[in-house]
Amino acid sequence: MDKPAPPFLPLAFPILLALLLALIFPGPPSAAASAPASGFAAQVDALRDRLSEPDIAAILARADALAGSPVLERSFSMAQMAELSAASDRRTSDARSKGEAVRGRLSDADAEKFAMASADMGMSSKMLQELPLLAAAWRLTGREPLRDHLERQLRELVTWKPFQRPGWTLSARKDPLPARGDGVWLATGTLLQALAIMLEILPSDTLPADLDAAVRQRMAEEIRLSFSDWKDEVPWYVKSGKANSNQWVVPASGMLVGAAALGRDRFADAYRLGADSLRRSLALAGDDGSLNEGYTYGMAWTSFSLLLARHFALQAGDDTFAGQPFFRNFPDWMALNFQPGGNPVNAFDGFNAQRGNRALNDLTRLAGVSGSAPLAWAVRHELGSIRRDFFGLIALGELARAGDRITPPPTSGLFQRSHMFVWRQSWDRFASGLWVRGGDAEDFHTHHDRGHVNFIVSGIPVLIESGTPGYSSKRKRPDYDSTLGHNVLTLDGDTFPLAAPAPVTVSRNTADGGELAVDLRQVYPKLAEARRDVRWTPRTLHVTDTLAASSGASPVTPAWRWHFASAEPARIERIDERRYRIGIPAGRIVFPGWIGPWQDPDFPRPEADDILLTAAVTMEIAATAPLTIESITHPDHTLKFRRTENPHTTLVVRTPEAVGNLTVTTTIDVTPPAQP
Repeated sequence: MDKPAPPFLPLAFPILLALLLALIFPGPPSAAASAPASGFAAQVDALRDRLSEPDIAAILARADALAGSPVLERSFSMAQMAELSAASDRRTSDARSKGEAVRGRLSDADAEKFAMASADMGMSSKMLQELPLLAAAWRLTGREPLRDHLERQLRELVTWKPFQRPGWTLSARKDPLPARGDGVWLATGTLLQALAIMLEILPSDTLPADLDAAVRQRMAEEIRLSFSDWKDEVPWYVKSGKANSNQWVVPASGMLVGAAALGRDRFADAYRLGADSLRRSLALAGDDGSLNEGYTYGMAWTSFSLLLARHFALQAGDDTFAGQPFFRNFPDWMALNFQPGGNPVNAFDGFNAQRGNRALNDLTRLAGVSGSAPLAWAVRHELGSIRRDFFGLIALGELARAGDRITPPPTSGLFQRSHMFVWRQSWDRFASGLWVRGGDAEDFHTHHDRGHVNFIVSGIPVLIESGTPGYSSKRKRPDYDSTLGHNVLTLDGDTFPLAAPAPVTVSRNTADGGELAVDLRQVYPKLAEARRDVRWTPRTLHVTDTLAASSGASPVTPAWRWHFASAEPARIERIDERRYRIGIPAGRIVFPGWIGPWQDPDFPRPEADDILLTAAVTMEIAATAPLTIESITHPDHTLKFRRTENPHTTLVVRTPEAVGNLTVTTTIDVTPPAQP
C-alpha cells in the first residue's frame, strides 16, 4: 500500500502553480489595487469579479481586437488619406468626401485644409472610444498587448500638433481664413477629454516615463491654447457668446477637464475660465435636469461634456458643479425619453428619433459618465443591452456597485427646459404613455408644436407627430416643423405661430392617468383665451380646446390636426353640424427590417420585416359651433428610421366660418392589438 504524500505537498503544489501562472499571465496591474479607487477607476474595478459575464467579456474582447489592429495615424493630405485608407495595415480618419464637397467653391488648398480639419474631428472621436477602453481593459486584465498598443498609439498622438488643425470653418466662411486660424474646436476638447479619462484609469506606472511626460506636455499645450483662443475670442462661438452651442461646450469642457486632470492649481486660470464658460451654458439648463434642445440634441455632445466636467471637477476637489440640481436630476429627465413600446419622445429636431431606433451609443455614454445606476438600468431595460465599449463598461460597473439597491427612474415629470410633461404608466414595455408639449423662451431646435399631445396605448403608438426628415429636406419646414406636422391649433392659416412660452400646469398625475392644462395665449396673441385641457387614462384621452378672440378683434378661423400612427382610412360619421363620430380600424404596417447602411458592431442587421400592428380608435368630436372634418394623409419620420415620408392617417378639424369664441371637445378611446 502506497504511503500517503507528505502533508506539505498539497499546499506547495498550488502555490508553485500559481506562481508559474503569474509569470506567464501577470494579471491586473498591482498598482490598480494599491489604494481605493475613485471615479471611473472605481466603476471599472467593480467588475473585477465579473469578467466572464457575456457583456463584459465582449467588451474586453473588443479591446483585445483593438490591440491587434494598426494605430490610428494622422494624414496630412487627401492623397495620404487615400493611401492609408487603402492599406490593410494602416488606419486613418478619411475625410476626403468633406474636401471634395467644397472643392468647387473653395481653392484646392482650402479644400485640403477643410478635409484635414474634418479628419481631426473623426480622429478625436475614435480616440475617445479607444484610449479609455484600452486603459480599462489593461487595468482589469493586465494583458501586455493592450499596453503595447496604447503606448504605440500615444506615441503617434503626441505628434498631432495642434489637436484641431485650422480650417474647420472654411465650408461656411465668406472671408479668408485669418492668419491665426479659426481657433480650438471639437477635436481639441474631445482629445483632452479622452486623455484625461485614460489617465484617471491607468495605474500610475503603466506608461514609460518619457511617454507619460510627453502626453502631459501635449495636454498642457492644448489647455494653454484653449485659454488663449478663448481670451482673444478667436473661435466664432466665443466671439458670438454662443454658450448654448455644443461648439462652445465641448472645448470649454476639454479645457476644464484637462486642467483638472493635470492639476487644478497648476492651470488655475484655464480651469476657472472653463468653469465660468460652462456656467453660462448651464444657465440654459433646467434645475430639473432638462435641456433646451430636447432629447435628441440633449443626449449628444452637450450633456456628455457637461457631465464630464462635473466628474473631473469633483475629482479635483471642486464640488461646485456636483451640487447643482441639474446634474442630480438629469438622469431622470433623460430616462423619460423612453416611452413604452420602444417609442422615444421625438419633440424638437431629431433625425434618428423613431420607434424602434435605438440611440444606444449616446445613451450608454450618458449612463456611464453620469454615474447613475437608474439611468444605466433604464438603458439596459428599454434597449435590451448596453453598448459594448468603454462607456458600457463603466455603466455596467455602476450597476455592479449598486447591486440590488437600484430604484428605477420616475415614470413622469414636468420639465422646465424644452418645456413638456412626460408620463408613462409604468416601466413595463407594454404600458401606456403620453407627452404634452408646452413651450419655453429658451427652446432651440424647436418646432411649432405648442400644445401637441402624443399618446401610446399598451406600447402601441396612437397619436404621433411628424418628426424630423433631415435638414436637407425641402418639406421639413412646411410639413414637419410647422403646426401642420403636429396635433395643434392653426389659427387663420398661419402655420408658423410664435415659438413663445406655453406654460403647462399638471393638476393630477398617477399611474392611472391624469389631468393638465396648456396656456397658449402667448403663442396666439390674437386670442384673449387659448387653452388646451387634457385628461387621460391608459386607454382614453379627453382634450378640450377653448379659444376666444380678443375684445373688439375680428373673428378667427381655427383648425386642428390629429395625426394617427395608422395607414387605415378614417370613417367619419356626421351626427349633426357640431358633432362627429370617427372610427379608425385596427391595421398593419409592414416596414423593411432596416433601411440603409448598417454600422452597429454589436448586433446583426435586422432582416425580417418590421411589422407595426396599429390600434383601433373610436373618436368623438363636439363643438359649440359648426365644424367640418376631413381625413387626409400626411408624411412622418416617426414610425420608421429613414422612411422619411411615411404616409399616415390625419384628421383636419376646422370651422367653416370665422368665430369669436369656440370650445371643441375631443374624446379618443383606443383598443390596442393583442400583444405577440
